[in-house]
Amino acid sequence: DDIILNDGGLGSKISLSALIGAFGYQYNFTKNASVYMLAGRSFIQEGILRNDKRDRVLLLNNEANIYIRTGFKISLF
Repeated sequence: DDIILNDGGLGSKISLSALIGAFGYQYNFTKNASVYMLAGRSFIQEGILRNDKRDRVLLLNNEANIYIRTGFKISLF
């Protein structure tokens, strides 16, 4: 399904390029239960909307971002 833009452009594909670095820590409560935290940064991130000829129609995102992720893991094995 193509996307028609306000300027008359037609986008049919999205390409995403990213270079990400992260570090993390995991604490095990028991053999099967743990909590974890990851922190990272995208150094290069570029999302582009393209047409059928792979020409650039619209730049969606080119900003590097910082992210934090936490969670609880339960292992069955």
